[in-house]
Amino acid sequence: MKHDVKDVKEAYMAAIEDLSLENAEAKVYTSEIRKEMEAKINALEDKNKELESKLDEYNSFEERLRALEENRPTWDKIRE
Repeated sequence: MKHDVKDVKEAYMAAIEDLSLENAEAKVYTSEIRKEMEAKINALEDKNKELESKLDEYNSFEERLRALEENRPTWDKIRE
């Protein structure tokens, strides 16, 4: 397969603006911004652990309630 050099050049020249890094903007994260972001991430991870712990407590409590409800007929007989 052989390409015509003129066709390739035309396609390249049409796309050169999109391929160029000359006018590209780059966000540079300073170490201060990075430290702030890491602190926020750590705070969110801590909050996530706290919420998971509360969810575990809730699930445990819910399981105990369910067990009590299942055994209610037994408890009702004992009280009689």
